[in-house]
Amino acid sequence: MFKITIFICIGVIILSVSSYINLIKTDRELDKAIILSRKHFSMFYIMNNWLQAKQQGKYMDIYLKKRGFQKVAIYGMHYIGERLYYELENTEIKVVYGIDKNKDISNCPLTIYSPDDKLPIADVIIVTTPLYHYSVKRALREVLNVPIISISEAIEGMERDIDNID
Repeated sequence: MFKITIFICIGVIILSVSSYINLIKTDRELDKAIILSRKHFSMFYIMNNWLQAKQQGKYMDIYLKKRGFQKVAIYGMHYIGERLYYELENTEIKVVYGIDKNKDISNCPLTIYSPDDKLPIADVIIVTTPLYHYSVKRALREVLNVPIISISEAIEGMERDIDNID
């Protein structure tokens, strides 16, 4: 009888530990899913605002040119960074390089630097990482002495710029 009780207790402990591990694993997966959901919503919101501005005749190249920016670097060369590159490709604004932790992420014909590399001169750096733009801007300001703006700030500037209409 004592052996059976010990086996039952061991079984209950094993099941409890296993259930606890599965709950932790599920909780971590849920946290990752929430972060990914926030990232995608932020990207949608940015792209929607950008498209609305374009439909109103407001363009990123005009906004940048009016502020004296001719050489642009883009931080974050995935979805939004690529769209920004191609938006500026055939304009007077020159995208001189991209910056990304994953140098191989972009399909753009552009030199991509790591944030830890010595970065060439640009008139402005536009940060396209929606969830992390504050920390990215803070880190870049420690090593560079150029204006650093988020893509959201640039789009908001385009929207406010009443002279930026065809």
